[in-house]
Amino acid sequence: MQKHKSLTKIVLLNDWYTPEIVGGVEISVSELAKELSNKSYRISVFTLNQRKNKGTHYIDGINVHYVRGLHLRRSANTKPVLKIIEKIRVWIDILTPLNTILSIKKVKPDFIIMHEIDRYGPWIILFAPIFFSKNQLIRVHHDLSETCFLRSRSKMNKTCLSPCTLCIPKSKFYAYLSHKVGVNIFNSKFVATELNRYGFSVNDSNVGNPVSGNSIIKVKFPSREITYSLGYVGRITKLKGIETIMLAVAKTEPKWKVHAIGPVSLNYKNSLIKLAIDLNIELFFHLPTEKPYSEIYPHVDCIVVASNSLEAFGRIPIEATLEGIPIISSNIGGLPEALEYINPKPKTFLTNSVDSLSRELQTFTRPRDAEVNFEIKSTLTSTIIRILEEVK
Repeated sequence: MQKHKSLTKIVLLNDWYTPEIVGGVEISVSELAKELSNKSYRISVFTLNQRKNKGTHYIDGINVHYVRGLHLRRSANTKPVLKIIEKIRVWIDILTPLNTILSIKKVKPDFIIMHEIDRYGPWIILFAPIFFSKNQLIRVHHDLSETCFLRSRSKMNKTCLSPCTLCIPKSKFYAYLSHKVGVNIFNSKFVATELNRYGFSVNDSNVGNPVSGNSIIKVKFPSREITYSLGYVGRITKLKGIETIMLAVAKTEPKWKVHAIGPVSLNYKNSLIKLAIDLNIELFFHLPTEKPYSEIYPHVDCIVVASNSLEAFGRIPIEATLEGIPIISSNIGGLPEALEYINPKPKTFLTNSVDSLSRELQTFTRPRDAEVNFEIKSTLTSTIIRILEEVK
C-alpha cells in the first residue's frame, strides 16, 4: 500500500540555506522547500551551520537544521585562503558528512534530495547508501561544478568548454558517484547533455528547470521614453560579462549608461570605475538587495545578461521580465532554455562579442508586452513530484 504524500518525509540537503543566499541554487532550494511543503509533503532542510545560525530553526514553516562540522567556511564571503583550505578539507574530512548523515537519519526521511555538496565533499554520497536505500537518494545537479577542480569551469578569466587535464579525475569520480543514488535530476537540458559526456548517470526525462510557477503570466512594459540606460543584475565579475557590457556601451551613440547591482569586490569595483573613466561612459553601482529589480527598475530601459561563463540555466531573464523589464541576453549554456519561457523571445547577442551587443543596443526598441509561460516546460518541483510518485 502506497503512503499518502502527506505522510512522506523529505529532507533537502544543500551547502547553504537562508540567510546565506549565495546564488540561484539557494533560491531554487528555498522555493522547492516551500512548494513541496504547500503540497503537504513533510519537509526538513539540512545544511552546515553558519556564522550566526546553529541548531534547528523554524523558517517560513520549514524546519531548518544547521549541522555542526569541521568546516571553517561559515559565511559565503570569506578570505581566499580559507576557501583554499576548505577545498582541501572536503577530501580528508569524513566526520562532517558522517555527522550530517547521522543527523538526517534521526528524522527518518522517506527521501533525501541532495543539491550542492561542495562543503560536504564526496563523502556525503559515499556514506548515504550505508544508512539509506539507493531508491531513497535523489540528486539535483544545478551546474557543471563537479567537472571542475575549482568549480567555476574557468581559467585565467576564460571559460573552459571542456574540463582541463587536472579536472578530468574529479569529473570521472563524481560521475561514478552519480551512479550511487537512485535518481539524478538536472536543472536544464544543457547540464544533462554536458554531464552525460563525462559518464554521469543521465536520464533525459529527468530535467526540471529551477523556476516557480505553473501558469501563463502576462506582463506589460510601461510605455516611456528611452533613456539609454541599461541594468546589470548579479555577481559583478568579468566572467559574468560586465566588461563586455561596458565595452559595447562605449561603441554606441549616444552612449548608454550602466547601472550594476550585485556583490562585487572592492578591488574589482575600483578597476571597473577606472575602465569607465577610460571609456568615457557613466557607470553606477547599487548596493545588493533582496529586491534588485525594484531597485533598478526606475533607472533602466532593459537588463543585459552578458555572461561569458557556462550558465546552467539562467533565472535573471525570467525574473526581470516578470518585473516588467525587457531583456537582452547572451546565448551561452542554458540561457537559451530560460529564454524559451518568454514570448516574444528576447533579443540575443553572440557571447563575449562586444560588436554583437553594441548592435543590439543601437537597434533597441522597447517592447509593449510579453508573457512568461511556465506551462510549456517541466519545473524542478513538478519533476521531483513525478519521480517521488514513481519511486514509491
